[in-house]
Amino acid sequence: MREWLEYEEEYLEALLRREGADGRTCSKGCGHDGVYRCADCFGRPMLCTSCCRSAHQLHPFHHVEQWSGDHFAPSSLRAAGLVLQLRHGGVRCPAASASPFDHLDLGDGETEEEAEKQDATEQPIQAELNSFSAFDTRHYDDAGNHLLTVVDISGIHITAICPCKCPQQSPFRAQLLQIGLYPATQKSPRTAFTFQLLESFRLMNLQCKVTAMSFYKYLRRVTDPILPHATPDRYKELLRISRQWRYLQNKLVFGFAHNSRVKVKDGDLAYFCPACPQPGVNLSEDWIEDLRGAWKYSRSFVMDGNFSAEHMKLKNDNDFDLTGGSGYFTALPRYQAHLQIADDKQPKSTCHEHKAVNQVHATQKHLAATGIGAIACARHGCFVPDTVVDFQKGERQVNMDYALCRALGKLEGMPRAAVIYDIACQFNVHFGAQVSRSDYLKFSDTIQIIWGIGLFHIHGHQDVCLSRYSPDLIPGIGKVDGEVLETLWSQLNEICGSTRSMTAAHRQEVLNDHMLDSNRKKMLNIGEVE
Repeated sequence: MREWLEYEEEYLEALLRREGADGRTCSKGCGHDGVYRCADCFGRPMLCTSCCRSAHQLHPFHHVEQWSGDHFAPSSLRAAGLVLQLRHGGVRCPAASASPFDHLDLGDGETEEEAEKQDATEQPIQAELNSFSAFDTRHYDDAGNHLLTVVDISGIHITAICPCKCPQQSPFRAQLLQIGLYPATQKSPRTAFTFQLLESFRLMNLQCKVTAMSFYKYLRRVTDPILPHATPDRYKELLRISRQWRYLQNKLVFGFAHNSRVKVKDGDLAYFCPACPQPGVNLSEDWIEDLRGAWKYSRSFVMDGNFSAEHMKLKNDNDFDLTGGSGYFTALPRYQAHLQIADDKQPKSTCHEHKAVNQVHATQKHLAATGIGAIACARHGCFVPDTVVDFQKGERQVNMDYALCRALGKLEGMPRAAVIYDIACQFNVHFGAQVSRSDYLKFSDTIQIIWGIGLFHIHGHQDVCLSRYSPDLIPGIGKVDGEVLETLWSQLNEICGSTRSMTAAHRQEVLNDHMLDSNRKKMLNIGEVE
């Protein structure tokens, strides 16, 4: 850093020089004076009005500044007369009304007289355009073009768009989708989001835990650093459209885009562990004949609850759930039916006073869900699809019964399963009776369940539990600590602060996506050696 200080003045001078007009001639070599400077094009070139329009036909969301005589003032490509032409190869639709700028773009072979005539023609039109607000609230401009609020990763723009109006043409929303603009509404859209922005927000939310509110505040500051509050507010639209985008991307990834008639079943939009033994996935067809290798075909699960993933009660929560059990959260109707008939009595603990046992009926009136319970594979730490449940009170057995049965029901003839749970010494006592009394708790009766307690939590139990439930003493389970869900919770908790006040459907969709991303990264990095 001390070495850099010797060059500080040189760097400051370079930054200051970029703020001024270093030459006024159009950089395209047309001979006209430069009027606009693009802040996003490499080198920030000076451009005349005509060249600015032609140079940005494929870059309609760049920020431009206009020379006012003594400084550069913020402007827009719409002020330069840029209109996005849909269909017809970028040429204005013959069925649409003529644009006042059509006669200005004369091409490269213009004469000096034509150039002078163009300059004279541009001046009054430019003066009229300069009187427009950058954020015009009209739906159409004077030429009949749609004025669309476009939210891009570069900021918020009011863009003039001329749709194709030929007979039998597809609707406006379909034309927008074809050029990578996602309409905020289906009928007469006035706002659209670029595909690049939606995907950028999804990845920033997954990797950096950026909330929609913070992301949109960033976009407003990028658009207008001085008066960000003066930019159009499309925060609610971003919330709604980002949910649709997330759902559509998952359907694309899991192969449901080619045939929309194929029904998405429970857990179909979720990754599971690629290394755990799964018939039809990573086992040979004759695996079941290997009678001496039962330990090789065992599955191991970890169960745990997370009370940081709470959800507040909302006055009007009539939102629609797009996922509906296709991710990691289990389908709500069946889960609620189970809770209505399940025996909620909690016998007294025969082990030490465990918090998970003693606080099962603890309620918080302001919460619709006090937390979540989940199941993951014990060895690799991948969430099991269709097993995540909401807690209504504490970590009750009726909640975890359902989650475990959803996991065991996917084993398809596997000989045995190890289940590691913090309070397994109490949970397993009543599990069989609970299953026998409920029509919603079903799995193969040929599966041998081996119970265990995580190596950290087991030292809070009685001494007899150590020899009976320690994973170190369970034959064939391998070297696992049974605490892998704690590491997964630490990552998920970074987003739980923003999901607690969402609608129930939105919250589940976001948490589903973060669990999906966790499993995706596990799948991609499972072969790496640290």
